Amino acid sequence: MSLRAQTHYLNFSRINATSYASLAEAVLILYALNVGADDLLISVIASFPYLSALFMPLGRHSMARRGAVSTISRAWVFRNLSAFLLVFVPLVQRLATPQLGLALFVLAAFGFFSFRGLGLTAFTPLVGEITQAENRGRFIAQNTLQSNLFYLGTMFGIVLLTHRYPSQSTFQGIVVFGGTMGIVAGWIISRIPESDQPLQSAREPLLGAWQFIKSTSSIRRLLPASACITTALMLTIPFSMLALKKGFLLTDHAALIFAALQLVGAIVSSYANTLLLDRVGPRPMLILYTVVLSGICLLWIVSPPSWIWTAGIVIFLLIGAANAGIQTSLSHYLLSTVSSEMIVSISMVMAIFSNTIAGLLGSGIGGGLLRLLNYHLPPGLMVYRIYFAVVLILTLPAIGMATRLQPVADRRVRDVLGILFSVRDWRALLTLQKLSELRTETHDRQILRKLEEIKSPLSESSLAAFLRSPRFLTRLRAIRALGTIDFGEATADLLIHELETGEFTTAYMAADILGEHRIRKAVAPLRAALESRDIFLQGKAMYALAQLADRDSFPRIVELFRQADNPRLILSGSQALVEMGETENLGLLLEKLFLPELADSVRDEILHGVSELCHAQDLFYAFYPKLRRNPAEQSHLTSFIDEHAQLQPINRRELLEFLSRFLNGDQPLIEALDLLPMRIKRTPCMQIWINFLAMNPRCDVSPVRLTLFLIVLDRYLKQTTPHAKFKLPIDFKNRSLVNNASTKKGKQGPEKN
Repeated sequence: MSLRAQTHYLNFSRINATSYASLAEAVLILYALNVGADDLLISVIASFPYLSALFMPLGRHSMARRGAVSTISRAWVFRNLSAFLLVFVPLVQRLATPQLGLALFVLAAFGFFSFRGLGLTAFTPLVGEITQAENRGRFIAQNTLQSNLFYLGTMFGIVLLTHRYPSQSTFQGIVVFGGTMGIVAGWIISRIPESDQPLQSAREPLLGAWQFIKSTSSIRRLLPASACITTALMLTIPFSMLALKKGFLLTDHAALIFAALQLVGAIVSSYANTLLLDRVGPRPMLILYTVVLSGICLLWIVSPPSWIWTAGIVIFLLIGAANAGIQTSLSHYLLSTVSSEMIVSISMVMAIFSNTIAGLLGSGIGGGLLRLLNYHLPPGLMVYRIYFAVVLILTLPAIGMATRLQPVADRRVRDVLGILFSVRDWRALLTLQKLSELRTETHDRQILRKLEEIKSPLSESSLAAFLRSPRFLTRLRAIRALGTIDFGEATADLLIHELETGEFTTAYMAADILGEHRIRKAVAPLRAALESRDIFLQGKAMYALAQLADRDSFPRIVELFRQADNPRLILSGSQALVEMGETENLGLLLEKLFLPELADSVRDEILHGVSELCHAQDLFYAFYPKLRRNPAEQSHLTSFIDEHAQLQPINRRELLEFLSRFLNGDQPLIEALDLLPMRIKRTPCMQIWINFLAMNPRCDVSPVRLTLFLIVLDRYLKQTTPHAKFKLPIDFKNRSLVNNASTKKGKQGPEKN
């Protein structure tokens, strides 16, 4: 039912947008100016969309008897019948008096918007009825986007028509077309099936709504904020059209072009909201759109004296974006904070409160201010500069009230600004938009691959949802992608659940991510994982607990490493011992070096861990891999020593001699170590090495000799100039140095003598 109802609703919105574009806003204002309305009367007519909220209680009464769909359908028929009266205004002016024609215009416009207000009561509960919480923001934004697209298409048609036939009869024909399409829209929406939930909601007494508002701080703040922001819209949008016509003296055709551009801005805004709203929340978007509204006033103030199309394009694009964004954000905020049982009453109270205030203040302040300015100043642009300067001041409280709204699973405004200007985050949003309700494993795999590549925090909720997949590989890819971003408490809980339930599948990867992100509440399940039969999980749990600095687990980790004979467990255990940063664990690593049948790659990894515990990982990373594969590359190491500015000549000579003894000579390594200066030999690291080699002479092999020399070189460099940084070769035979070993968290500083 939900999908079919949403389809009917979207069809209604498309046809209704075509109707509304022909009957309201820019067309209505231009038609009013065409039949002789002044600024004050224009401001009164512009207030009707807001004052029509006073008729919402009648709509609520109708909905309590007939339901939301019937209420909207009937109201739309009578609304568009009222619009047909606008056709007869020029005739009445010719046959009677101009004033009587204007009175008929006001009556027709008031009827049009009054019936619209009566029907608007039912829209919010109907949208709540046909959507779910997880897709509501997207549907609202999608509906707004499609409405604006059809509105824009209609506006372009009207622009062409008024350019070709600039007369009153053209406006009359547009009204007939708009009224007819509106009646068709009313018939389309009558086909939406609905439950009795909106009807029951409409029967809730308004006293309960007031009590709910009084007891709910978020709604108490929303009401004045909505009124203030809506008033700012009322004071900005219709008067921008007046500024075009009377400030810059543009033709109807040119003014309608800018009205169409306003729709382009609304479409762009709606599309952005489709991507953003469910992921950043309505509050920060509402704040930003209100700031944009103030920016529009500022642009009018500083606009050039002669009309520049570029400036007008920017202004009207921003007007459309702010208008669509504010309306969508307010609707989403309300639906996110009010239960379905109270939504009809609360939405009606909010609409009546905010729109009535906006209509009265907008027409009073806007119309009165323009009349006052026109009385004291000659007609022209200066009148509108001063007008928008006053409005700019009045929009500042609206920004303040928007910032005081309570967050609803929102991101911070500065974070949203970062998203808006981040190519990475827009790529993530566009990728996430491709997620659909009916998905295949291949489709999900493609999405996950892109999200892992993009690394945007916006993908957190979608990646977390993938953890519920029955497919092991899908969950594994989702966990891996989560490892590339920062995530919140809810996602951490899901990863802990995966750690506890995914033994032999995804638990090991969950342990890895929880440790990497320092999730403290994962300590208990990670301790339990130390006893797992899953070697992958056991190893990752050892390393994760070391990353979390869980000292109570250290003895068990050491014991497991000492008992380990599986290469995978030895690798993970060596990483854990290094992460602990305790030099006394060096002996444990050395003991594992020459286990039978241990692969050279595992020994090299252990030696890297040894170099880290001795704080020589930078030199090891730079020189060991190349010299390990090709000892002839020793000349690079010799050049490094010869050219190093921090070394005294005597130190260079000593190091070059030790280089020859360690790498080229036949002297036993234990004897070569005995020739080291006492300041080097007495360090804890070298003492452990000397004791180990004395008991294990079979470990006197070239990889060990190279590692030890690099440790000795590091000692020389740091003891010569303890606080200086030495420069390593960046390009070592076309191999870039990516020094990640020295940037790990939790490591100790340079070893003290």
